[in-house]
Amino acid sequence: MHEIFPDAQLILIEPNSELYPRIAEHTAAFSAQTSLVEAAVGEKADTMQLNIWENPKHGNETTALAASSLLGHVQGEATRRLDVAVRTIDDICEEHGLLPDLIKLDLQGAELPALRGATRALAHCELCIIEFGCLDAYEHRTTPAQLIAYMERHSFVLYDIVDVRYRPYDSALTGGDFFFIKRSSRLKKHRDYF
Repeated sequence: MHEIFPDAQLILIEPNSELYPRIAEHTAAFSAQTSLVEAAVGEKADTMQLNIWENPKHGNETTALAASSLLGHVQGEATRRLDVAVRTIDDICEEHGLLPDLIKLDLQGAELPALRGATRALAHCELCIIEFGCLDAYEHRTTPAQLIAYMERHSFVLYDIVDVRYRPYDSALTGGDFFFIKRSSRLKKHRDYF
């Protein structure tokens, strides 16, 4: 991101404190432009438990290989849980005096509550990159249909789908990233195919 937008101010929001040293290492070159908010995002301020599961395929080599979510997972009980603060994206933006041009969410199924806490941010934002999942791996996860419908109600349209992944077991679509742009975006100006 920094290579493409060298003057961008970044607000990184991460609830898993075990990842903070790694985040600091990756952002050291542009740390003056980066703020790390130690929280999860949701519809309202709260405290919740972050569930963490070790990836059985990789062992316990690094926490970067661990999956985490505010939601439960079909693989069973979490390996461990962390009590985390939950904040709204709108409150975080207000605290930093910034309204985002771009929002990227990778929330392991908890996208809809986070978006409900981002109405002011969405009104200003031009591009949202939001991970989606098609399997019911996370309990009560946001579905692709719910995500698209919510974004359309907030004047966004689906523009692209990238990083599509498939399950090795049966090649079923497991997820990817949706790119949503404002319905009024200049990118929508050209309506012809060619």
